[in-house]
Order: sequence, then C-alpha cells, then structure tokens
Amino acid sequence: MSSVRSPGPEARQLALLVLFLRSRRPLTREEIWRSVPGGWTGALASARRKFERDKRGLRELGVSLDYDALRGSYTLDRGRHALISMELTAGEGVLLRQAGALIAEDEGSPFAPEVLGALTRLMAAAHRPSALADPPSDLVLHHPATDDDPDLPVKLARAVLASRRRLPLHFEYRAARWSQPASRIVHPWGVFARRGRWHVVGECQTALAERSFRLAHARALEIPGLPDARPRFVRPPGVDLAAIAGCPPWRYRVHDPIDLTLECDAALADSIARALGGRAEGREVSVATSNLQALLARLIDWMPRVRVTGPPSAVSAWREPLQALLTLAEGGS
Repeated sequence: MSSVRSPGPEARQLALLVLFLRSRRPLTREEIWRSVPGGWTGALASARRKFERDKRGLRELGVSLDYDALRGSYTLDRGRHALISMELTAGEGVLLRQAGALIAEDEGSPFAPEVLGALTRLMAAAHRPSALADPPSDLVLHHPATDDDPDLPVKLARAVLASRRRLPLHFEYRAARWSQPASRIVHPWGVFARRGRWHVVGECQTALAERSFRLAHARALEIPGLPDARPRFVRPPGVDLAAIAGCPPWRYRVHDPIDLTLECDAALADSIARALGGRAEGREVSVATSNLQALLARLIDWMPRVRVTGPPSAVSAWREPLQALLTLAEGGS
C-alpha cells in the first residue's frame, strides 16, 4: 500500500492560501484537511495543533483566515489581501523601472534577485524585451536644479545610465569661463546634487583620479558601445559621492600645493576666507591650492573687489583669464 508523504509547514501554508484563493464559498475544517493529502493526519489533538500552527504562520505573513463559529467554517477576505491597483503614467512607469534596475544591478542589495524577477515579469506583461533595457530617448527626469541648462534632463539621464551600466561617459567639458572645452572620459560612479547643481562623480581617465564634473558645464555626452556593451569598470566599494562632489576643485591635486595671497575689500575678506577655506588678516587672505586654475575661476565671481597679489606666477596666471574675458566681452559687443 502506498503512503502519502506528509508535506512540510511551508507547503501546507501555501496549499491553504491557494485553496482559499480558488474557493468561492466558506470551507469547514474537514474540507480543508481533505484538500491536502497527508497534511493534518494523526491523532485529532495533534492534527489540531498542527493546523493552528499553520494558521499562525499565515498570519505572520499577513494572511488571516476568518472563522465563523455558527457555521463552523473559514473564509478569506480577498479584498483585505488584494494588491492595491496603481495607475501610472508612462513617465512614472519608466522611472519606476529605472529605480528597480538600479537596485537589481547593485551587487550588495539583498533584494536584487526579487526586484529583477519582478521587473522581468512586468516587462513581459508590457511586451518589453528586457527588464534592464536602456530608457527611451524621450525619458524626462524631474529634478530640482538651479542651473539654467535646458539640456540638463538629457545629460542627467545619460549620466545615470552610464553609471548603472558601468560604462565610460565621454563628453566635452569647460572647466572655466575663459577656457576651451576639453575631451573627458570618465568612469561614472554616480550622480549627486548639491545646492541644486547636478554633478557626475567618478574617476577621470585623463587625471587618473576621482573627480566631480558639473553637468551644466558638460556637452555632447555620449556612451559608446550601447546597447550591447558589457560593464567596463567596477565602482569602488563604499565610495562617498557626497564627499567627492563636496570637494572644491581648487583642492584637486593637479600640481604641488601653493599659497595664494589675495587683496580684498575689507568688508569681504572674512567671508572670502571662509568660502575658500583660507585665513584673513585685515584685507589680505591666504589660501592654499593645488589647482590654481580652478581657484582663479572661483575668484572671478568676486571681481573687482578681489585681486591676486602673490606669488608672481599666480599673478601672471590671474591676468590671463582677465584678458580672455575682456576679449570675449569685446567680441560680444
């Protein structure tokens, strides 16, 4: 005579849930027990204890069976356990998919397998080829930004995509108002917003160092190799995007540190010293920098109430952008 193997608690609980989802009427305990061969067998007291443990297990998962003492039957309130229907616009659906893709591709996320499975099923239902496919070209991101750059949404979408796919980001970058754009290749670790200004943060392949680039100053952003390119770099574990984006450019290690001296209006000296991380003595401000051009670009904002007084090499470098700005102004007049 063949024997029926007794199912484990997880199998019994799943069988209970499926049984009530399929049932159109209340079920008695005897009907429930007959539905799962070998489920609640043995002595009556032992079977009852096992059944109570299984109901308790379902409650811990958020599923409760309601008991009607008059009729001696159990029911499941479908409405209480049904998923909320969500009506999403096309744009909201795209953003939800992209957010899920970021989680699914994060090796350290404990929910990555589940999110990837959910995205795959959603894309299949929507007749999309892949849960991790690239976003459509007309993806629009809503973001808080103080930069007056109409192309910022497109730039931001490409920077996010390059970071997610671990692909190099190519673009032209103008570090200062008077400088010419230069080609950059960056391994983007992520994007970060500070005071409404968006930055792409990563390793610059020109400087071979971590850098932050303001997206409003970048143009012609491209991601070579799409759509089939495989990841080209690994993001360092524990990287602090906020710390990198918050590092002022004049602290980047481009050359040996030098001490710059400035002469400022008396009313501005203290505030300029605080803004640059320097020290003020009367009208004179001293600032250490390892990226002189970046510091000179910052000083432009305080003209004509500040001027560089030393060392001589910095004074000469200070005159170059002033002449460049004067030439630009004459050309635009």
